[in-house]
Amino acid sequence: MRVNPGSTVLIKINHMPDAKHYFKRMYIYLKSVKDGWIDGCRRVNGVDGCFLKDICRGELLTFVGRDANN
Repeated sequence: MRVNPGSTVLIKINHMPDAKHYFKRMYIYLKSVKDGWIDGCRRVNGVDGCFLKDICRGELLTFVGRDANN
């Protein structure tokens, strides 16, 4: 946030009745990536995901786009 002002970082945790907190998910959106996306990317997008099956279960999602140089 210091280096890239205007970025968005959201962290969600689960609050359990036994007063413990567990990580649930994280969202990071860098301002420089957003500006570059708006200025130079075509509207070709893709979403890919995979399921995490080890100790940290969940799903990892990635959103990608192509610039003018492919």
